[in-house]
Amino acid sequence: MTNKQLFAKIRISSKYFWQNEYALQKGQKLPFPVTLKEKTPHGYEVFGGLGGQYHRKDVHLFVIENGEYVCVDEPAGELVVQLSAKLKRTSLNFSDNELAKNDPRFGLPFPVCIVPDADYKEVVRGGPRDYRLDEVTLFVDCLKIS
Repeated sequence: MTNKQLFAKIRISSKYFWQNEYALQKGQKLPFPVTLKEKTPHGYEVFGGLGGQYHRKDVHLFVIENGEYVCVDEPAGELVVQLSAKLKRTSLNFSDNELAKNDPRFGLPFPVCIVPDADYKEVVRGGPRDYRLDEVTLFVDCLKIS
């Protein structure tokens, strides 16, 4: 993540969620550029966007890779958790497994994030397109950070 611009979108679980819609009405783009800094006395550590400052738990973080936003949410602590997915045989998009496997950006299983505030049923982001939760088998990779 070094030398990459971070972007954020406010989580649906946040009391600031309404600011996503308000920002769009004001002509601002989502996700919006942010920086991470040392926590303020009130616990804010994400700076940027309409509200100016947020707690880490209030936002999803993204970077741009290959022209697309990639979710890079990480839990606090010593573990980094990465979700990945494979499409189930029952999915109409099952052939996307082969696309992902042969695409150096993805691989199989391909990295994904869950977007609970999506405006449609496809809440699994990553791979060749977005998917419904019932279309995929999810895997969790936990990596120790040094």
